[in-house]
Amino acid sequence: KYGGSAQGDLLISCATIVQSYMMLITGPMIGITGGTQTIISYNYGAANSERVKQAERLILALCLVFTSCMFLVSRFFPVYFVQIFTRDQAHVNLAIWGIKTFTLGIIPLSLQYVFVDGLTALGRTKTALALSIFRKSSYVAFTILIPALFSAKHAFYAEPISDIMCACITSIVFVLVFSKHLKAREYAANTIIATSE
Repeated sequence: KYGGSAQGDLLISCATIVQSYMMLITGPMIGITGGTQTIISYNYGAANSERVKQAERLILALCLVFTSCMFLVSRFFPVYFVQIFTRDQAHVNLAIWGIKTFTLGIIPLSLQYVFVDGLTALGRTKTALALSIFRKSSYVAFTILIPALFSAKHAFYAEPISDIMCACITSIVFVLVFSKHLKAREYAANTIIATSE
């Protein structure tokens, strides 16, 4: 509708390349945050709040280092990834621009992944699901809205806007919920111990 016959196919082809590149970033992050949920859950079940906090800090640090490295790779070396898919210069140029645009918010995206999976590990699945759905919904909404207001090419900005906005919202929710949830678990564990004695 917005790209027309001149740009429509070009934009869709390049968006496919860019989405494939994003999987190189989100895939490992899902592995890091999802794979460490058992560590958080185990220590949460044991009411060991310090270990839970330590795990969250280490997981966040690991994701921030990874996304920072990928941010730099995205700035300087995207051409090598794009050339796996195409050698057509128009596609290459647009896909490189798309990768640089799409990855503007990948460092804050670490917060989204770590905190959502952290909340899941703590048993706050409804909170985590709501935050995850909100991110996906906002991405779809921005993808629809931005081309209508600007141009089809600007749809690539939907990803970083959604990533940054949702990382901020998720961080606020996590800060408000995390400590209270751990204290409630400690209180419950101490009550069980006191009752059993």
